[in-house]
Amino acid sequence: MEQLSAFIVLGFLESGKTSLIRETVTQDGFSEKGNTLVIVCEEGIEEYDPIQMGTAYTAVEYIEKIEDFNPTNIDRLIQAHKPDRLIIEFNGMWDINEVDLPSYINIGQIVMMVDASTFDMYFNNMRQKMVTMIQASDAMIFNRANESMNLLSMKRNSKLANPNTQIMFEGENGPINSSFEEDLPYDVHKSIIEINDEDFGIWFFDAMELRDRYANKIVKFTAQVYKPKGIPEEFFIPGRVAMTCCSNDLTVLGFPAINETKKKVKEGEWVKITAKLEYVDSIEEGPMMHVIDIGMAYPIEEPITKF
Repeated sequence: MEQLSAFIVLGFLESGKTSLIRETVTQDGFSEKGNTLVIVCEEGIEEYDPIQMGTAYTAVEYIEKIEDFNPTNIDRLIQAHKPDRLIIEFNGMWDINEVDLPSYINIGQIVMMVDASTFDMYFNNMRQKMVTMIQASDAMIFNRANESMNLLSMKRNSKLANPNTQIMFEGENGPINSSFEEDLPYDVHKSIIEINDEDFGIWFFDAMELRDRYANKIVKFTAQVYKPKGIPEEFFIPGRVAMTCCSNDLTVLGFPAINETKKKVKEGEWVKITAKLEYVDSIEEGPMMHVIDIGMAYPIEEPITKF
């Protein structure tokens, strides 16, 4: 069997999965690239119109029980329709990590749809399921968004779970920018940007994404020293612990730093550092930090970073 590319769309019920898939397969020129099979794992209010799908050379099949979502059944549907591509509208209550597809299927991209108006409710009450989907996603699309919502908080919580996912906000009139300087709790135009303890997470994810905003800027903040095995003596990671989804799931947020002072630092100690940020091509996510001053610091009152 030839290799077949599959695209998976994640999200809870009524998050906009069906609308995204329907708009994708019916867009101009899409059907010219071949036939499509859509496997739907849950039905919402939005439906696939058989006539519209037929015009788009798209077949729609339904697998609504998790025990039926298996390689044998999926292979049966593929053999019946002989598609050139596969799109899976996944059930938001199933675990994406337990997906078992036929061996000839290559997952090209996983996109998560999110209803921005219900994100906080799901994130606070069903965090484990949300985080599982976010961690599996290559991209997240927040629809039904508007500028009165705390879009930055949604973005930061998502990036905490998966720093590599691409995030887009869609409003009634198109894309919405979620990177306004006026929403930051510090002034990025000062000669030294001082990051308060409670704002470390906000700064970390902003600096990870917005090179033009922070390139060659000097920052000052309190962090704990981490020295992973194998790194040169002059390097360390000044970071903070953040909670991804629960108290047992902690991760360290921090950028690599080169110590350009004569002061020594030890694993686990708290320091107040001043560093210049440099973005280099060899580091895809965030800057390299050139530490120009180090001072000893007391452990902060709330060591787990929140947003």
